[in-house]
Amino acid sequence: MSDIKPIIFGRQVFLTTEKDAGRRIDRYLSGRMPGLSRSLVQKLIKSGHVIIDGVVCKQSTRIVEGQSIIAEIALPDDFEMTPEEMDIEILYEDDDIVAVNKPAGLVVHPAPGHFKGTLVNAMLHHCGRLSDTAGQLRLGIVHRLDKETSGVMVMAKNNAAHEGMTVQFRERTLQKRYLAIAEGELRFDSGTIDLPLARHFRERKKFAVVFGAGKESTSRYLVRERFDGFTLVEVAPKTGRTHQIRVHLKSLGHPVICDGYYGFRRRLRWRDLVPPEVASEMTQEKLDEVLLKRQALHAYELHFKHPTTGKEMELHAEMFPDMKLVLELLRQYKKK
Repeated sequence: MSDIKPIIFGRQVFLTTEKDAGRRIDRYLSGRMPGLSRSLVQKLIKSGHVIIDGVVCKQSTRIVEGQSIIAEIALPDDFEMTPEEMDIEILYEDDDIVAVNKPAGLVVHPAPGHFKGTLVNAMLHHCGRLSDTAGQLRLGIVHRLDKETSGVMVMAKNNAAHEGMTVQFRERTLQKRYLAIAEGELRFDSGTIDLPLARHFRERKKFAVVFGAGKESTSRYLVRERFDGFTLVEVAPKTGRTHQIRVHLKSLGHPVICDGYYGFRRRLRWRDLVPPEVASEMTQEKLDEVLLKRQALHAYELHFKHPTTGKEMELHAEMFPDMKLVLELLRQYKKK
């Protein structure tokens, strides 16, 4: 990479803490961006793409608490997307579009720390060709889901279909519905959350409600089932802001369970759901077993017009086993 002029395709911003003080910058970044090898981090530093408090740093630089670090992630000019075979459920496919049930844990397209193993890599292998309107790093991408969110996603195979889908997302003429398992019991059976969102002022990977400077963000919700300490809620976002549903549910005091950014816990275990009389018959190992380790958010329905034929399309994506099992246990042991 050092022999090729890099292009900037993304950046990560970090704010150092007391525990980071004294660490070498290359070791620090390797730990914060596990998808990047140590040698790649060192090349980024050497090429001037790591900046601390506005100053290009050296590889030997040691961190001080409270510093702002910007790492500009670069790829070589001759970078090519590599097709990769993966087991992805296909919900619908024709000559113009392909729809999938994206599993949790799968990054949609290459981004800092995730150069391979993305949905784009998988669909390039499956389809052979995808639209390139959004650039070589986002082949076929007309909308996105967070890494740990599962559910229905549509991708474009050609640029005409890409434009037809993009217009619908931009003009908000399609309908998206998600299912989320939220912490606690929502007060109302339905409602609208109309709160502006912007990037968190300090934790740059997160978003927050920001009045005045935030972007318009609206979500409608409907309680589907109530449990003791949990709620299954359907959410229909009118806008499509990053982390919108997750931040909006948090604003109600009921974040999505196991949301590592906005929730109360990162893991849900058997002991969190089974009653004492059942727990007494289980081994400690079973009680400590993790049921869910990602946000319980699933895009289960998408309504849109086919970008070429104009036909009304309605796609549904079945929940994955982890969320299904949690719901089964809630219905068995926590039903109101």
